[in-house]
Amino acid sequence: PIGSLRSQLGGAGALATGSWVNTENFFRAWEALKSSNRFSGYDWMVKVDPDTVLLPAVLRQHLARRGAPGNVYLSNCPKVDNGFYGAVEVMSQQAASTLMANLERCRQTLHYQGWGEDLFSQKCMDSSGVTNEGDWALVSDGACHGVGLQPACIPGKPAYHPVKGADAWMECYDQATGKYGGFMRRRFPVELLEPKESGDAHPSWWFPTFHRRRL
Repeated sequence: PIGSLRSQLGGAGALATGSWVNTENFFRAWEALKSSNRFSGYDWMVKVDPDTVLLPAVLRQHLARRGAPGNVYLSNCPKVDNGFYGAVEVMSQQAASTLMANLERCRQTLHYQGWGEDLFSQKCMDSSGVTNEGDWALVSDGACHGVGLQPACIPGKPAYHPVKGADAWMECYDQATGKYGGFMRRRFPVELLEPKESGDAHPSWWFPTFHRRRL
């Protein structure tokens, strides 16, 4: 548990986010994760926003094509200076370990006031020697080069963002997984498309519980 959290909407400064200024909250989350060491036996770690529809089976297959991960995190928004957008943050186990080992140094050296946690994480990993690789097929994101409108939930992507509200979330999930048949149901078994508890049946993955959505 990390206790009660509070954030303000919008920051100030050249790199400030127009969304939630939540970096201080994530310091507590990262420290709790570091103490638990629950991520250490997994190849990748994934942080997901609550308004992101994530398809773990699709993401698992997508990342399997990359082979064994090194010390790397994956940017997901192209043609911007800082493309590690928070809708779905994917980093290798080594990158996550590096981030957590350097949290205090980054807190002391980065001028992060007004930033979102995604920018802080990117800048901290950059300054700690983690490799940044672009993966532009990770997420269909209406907030990347857009005004934050919900994207079309066309099957084939690992994630879709933003999707506001429970009804819209479930509708997007049904469309993306082909609830009534089609591409996704033919390609992936139903047991892989349905949400699972953290760690069940897939030991090479771990999703931080402080940002997991219960369906």
